[in-house]
Amino acid sequence: MSYGAEVAMEMEIDREVMYARAEQLAGEGRWLMRDGTEIRVTDMTDRHIENCIRMLRRGSSPYADVFIHMFEAEQERRRNGFSKTDDPQF
Repeated sequence: MSYGAEVAMEMEIDREVMYARAEQLAGEGRWLMRDGTEIRVTDMTDRHIENCIRMLRRGSSPYADVFIHMFEAEQERRRNGFSKTDDPQF
């Protein structure tokens, strides 16, 4: 196998690992902030959630949809009368 093919295969594996990690975080209702800190989506302010959705829609992340779905579910939960500190429904 050529070096280029090896690098391409490693990059594909890295993408799969990152997507699996994104699904795990979103499934647990967690967001990974820029500084590496994990935060529960239920602890985020409405404005923080909106800003994250905007950032994800502007970017080219292959797993943005996973987090957008998580954030939109949290917004819906709050519209249905749950506060940001109530137990998450994930």
